[in-house]
Amino acid sequence: VGWQQVEIYTLNWPAEIALDQTDLEQAERLLSQSLPIVQQQGDKRSIAFHARSKAHLEHLRGDELAAGRWVKVAIEYFTDLGMDSEVQETQRRLETSSR
Repeated sequence: VGWQQVEIYTLNWPAEIALDQTDLEQAERLLSQSLPIVQQQGDKRSIAFHARSKAHLEHLRGDELAAGRWVKVAIEYFTDLGMDSEVQETQRRLETSSR
């Protein structure tokens, strides 16, 4: 079970790299493959990170409405998990990207 958890946690990293490189097609492809897996697993931590990545993707696409919905999901999960630093990081990213 430990290795499965590690695999789930690592699914978001390639999408984050693609987003950092503004390779939106690759990020979308990776997230569309991995998000259903983490949702099926019900892993709140991974769902939160994936939601934050989806928010970033939608922001880069210019769809602020969709980005806002994903930010809300990410913040809700991070808050439920007591991950205050991630809540702050997500809010910081949102503020930074809105400028």
